Amino acid sequence: MKLRRIKTDKSDAKLIAEYGREQKPKLWDPAPEYIVMCRMIQRTISQYVKHQTSLKNKLHSLESKGMTKGILVRSLRQNIKNLVLGIKKLEEEILRLIKEYEPELLSNLQSIPGIGRKTAILLISGTNAFSTFENHKQIISYLGLAPMEYSSGTSVNK
Repeated sequence: MKLRRIKTDKSDAKLIAEYGREQKPKLWDPAPEYIVMCRMIQRTISQYVKHQTSLKNKLHSLESKGMTKGILVRSLRQNIKNLVLGIKKLEEEILRLIKEYEPELLSNLQSIPGIGRKTAILLISGTNAFSTFENHKQIISYLGLAPMEYSSGTSVNK
């Protein structure tokens, strides 16, 4: 580790260049277009689910106050219905993309007990179809599943 007292853009650039010369890191490859599309769809689905939960909570609040009719209740129900349809269409599109580009990987993952279609799709798109990892330890660490101990100093807080 090279510690320096000066931190400027110029000194950082020199340090990065030196690191590149010494370590010779593997060049970065962008994710395939279908993976990028799956990730964007998953983020959109996540936003839709949050919005759907918010609308359901609002509807429940109104219904608990005895308001079961009216334009507001009808509007909330219609928006929830539209979000459910939107989520379904987006999930179908992700499944189509994964089946088109990674059918064997999808099938293999789903054959593992406890891994269903949604989890398999998340694993494929989240790990770039496992292409950016050299071994299982890297994947476990990337996903945050490797337990780690964090401690500092010698005191023990009770």
